[in-house]
Amino acid sequence: MSRIYTYLNSISSGQPINFEAFAKELKKHGKGAGYLFDTFSTSKIGKSSYQVAVLREDRFAELIREHAPSEVTGRIGAAFDGSSHAAAVSGSLLITRSVVHPHPSVVLLSKHGWEAPNTLRPAALLVENLENFLALKQTVDILADCGVAEQSESFDVIFSAGNQITNRLNMPFLSQYQRLYCLFDVDLGGLTMYRTLLKGLPDGHRVVFVYPDDIAHRLSASKYTLNQQTRQDLLEFVGLSKETNELIGLMRNSQKALEQETYLMSTTTRD
Repeated sequence: MSRIYTYLNSISSGQPINFEAFAKELKKHGKGAGYLFDTFSTSKIGKSSYQVAVLREDRFAELIREHAPSEVTGRIGAAFDGSSHAAAVSGSLLITRSVVHPHPSVVLLSKHGWEAPNTLRPAALLVENLENFLALKQTVDILADCGVAEQSESFDVIFSAGNQITNRLNMPFLSQYQRLYCLFDVDLGGLTMYRTLLKGLPDGHRVVFVYPDDIAHRLSASKYTLNQQTRQDLLEFVGLSKETNELIGLMRNSQKALEQETYLMSTTTRD
């Protein structure tokens, strides 16, 4: 529903509106001050609040017709109304690869289910950033330093595309894996994604936030400094898991965060 139509509804029902904001929206559609004051009368009742009366019912009816929401639902209808981002896309795409099938494959997901070209591995590694996804062998090898003892052939590596992995349409597919390992940035964004996955997946599903066992050293060497507010914000994630509790403590003590691309640096370069 467009903002203009919301304002028009309020006017119809006698509710006050922010007339200045309404005027700005109408101006985007070629309706200037002259049009406004020929069509409406206003009475200011608050700092940004106006009671609005209609002077020209014909123009008001025309505005209603122009800005009424489409009868088509979802993203298509929202696009017709000029506000496509007001509705979610009806499907999702996930890019996966593995040591067994290194060429990337696409999983297509919708509310009706999902389709994948390859048989799923027992476990999946969710990789937040593209650089790590492209460096398949190096990224899979990092797991040994994260305390994960499974063989590399046991994993599908899934490109999370930032926080797109948390799309609710992805959850039935992700729940097919026996284990999910989250290799995310060590920052508020990574913790937020992890929390969203925990909430979206079935209770008891194994979802682990992984990081190298030398993370304390990596954090101390990081140039990604946390401000006081961010250090405070980290506390809202305490209690998600043993792994993240330990990580949050290290981040707060070091006042640092880091991005997962740094896992691809050699030890010599990093130090």
